[in-house]
Amino acid sequence: NINFFGFLAVVKSSTLQKYTAITGSPDYFSYFILCPGIADHQNAPDLSKGEVPVCVDMWNGQVSQIWNEGTVHFLQMISEPNHVTYVRVGPSKETLENASVCRAQRNDAFCSIITGICALITAQGFYLLILRLHDYNAWAACLVLSCAHAINFYIAKRRMDRSAKIEPDNNTQRNLLIRLNQSRFVILRGWPNDIKNVTATPWLARQTCWEEMLSTFATGLVYLTPFLMANATGAGTSVFVGMMLLSLGFL
Repeated sequence: NINFFGFLAVVKSSTLQKYTAITGSPDYFSYFILCPGIADHQNAPDLSKGEVPVCVDMWNGQVSQIWNEGTVHFLQMISEPNHVTYVRVGPSKETLENASVCRAQRNDAFCSIITGICALITAQGFYLLILRLHDYNAWAACLVLSCAHAINFYIAKRRMDRSAKIEPDNNTQRNLLIRLNQSRFVILRGWPNDIKNVTATPWLARQTCWEEMLSTFATGLVYLTPFLMANATGAGTSVFVGMMLLSLGFL
């Protein structure tokens, strides 16, 4: 007895990866989001598609490369072929830090509302499965996905916090000329240490042995979901699919 809707949990999707890039360090509500792509969460640095742009400091002519995958992905989204795009890097919430490369372009309240809605969808789904439908197979599948998602977010947050920081060196503001593929150019303006934090440091630090073990365990939990959904009722399956697709749509 195979419930093919259970395989929705293992469908590859970059939605969670992009969500991590946009929101940076996740809040507590983020742990309750269930949608396809949980198994690929730790591959968020792959959003840059391996591109390592060359950049030139317009103050002293120094040539370097951008190693922050999150920054590269952000620049790829905002730049246009055969055009020059201007980006300003600043302190506090307006800076493109290595943990939150899109913070300057996001509306905090809007992101919080979307995250809260997704958390409410998950809570409502658990309520229906346990207290209304009494479908414990579908409930167990959702619980396993929640555990896997929480583990992946915990690992991502640790990798962000552990990523190297540049010591302050604010002498004067600089302009950094960046060339991306398809003849796209970006001029990044800001203080030297702010620019270095989003270009010279990695977005997510390398996984430790312990983090790799946790990540593998979380992936195993995700692939366990179709087997748990095999004996779910039709109503429970509908709730499961609705939770996954609604959260995916809002994200």
